[in-house]
Amino acid sequence: MVRKIQSSPPGQSGLGHTLALAFFGEDNLPDQLVDIPLEYFQGALSWLAGQERVRDDSIIVLGNSKGGEAAILQGKIDDRVAGVIGIAPSSVVLQGLVSKAALPVEKIGDQSF
Repeated sequence: MVRKIQSSPPGQSGLGHTLALAFFGEDNLPDQLVDIPLEYFQGALSWLAGQERVRDDSIIVLGNSKGGEAAILQGKIDDRVAGVIGIAPSSVVLQGLVSKAALPVEKIGDQSF
């Protein structure tokens, strides 16, 4: 789901195209931050690279927290990514995060685990 596309006016310096991409918790996306396929991000990069005035060899990917992990992975696997900005990514990539409410609860006696 594309949330925002912003462009600078022709001939003016600026960010050029900026794409903010939701990858969970929105319509037609997983409810939880788990099992997000990397191909989802590849599709967004392909779309962005195909936009007029976007150089497909100068895309910079920015992500925060788990999005930072996704950004780092995209920088590793996609030659179109010229740079990565990871804001507070983990030092390891995990398969996702699930809220405590979504986990199955096992009861043993009077205690839940």
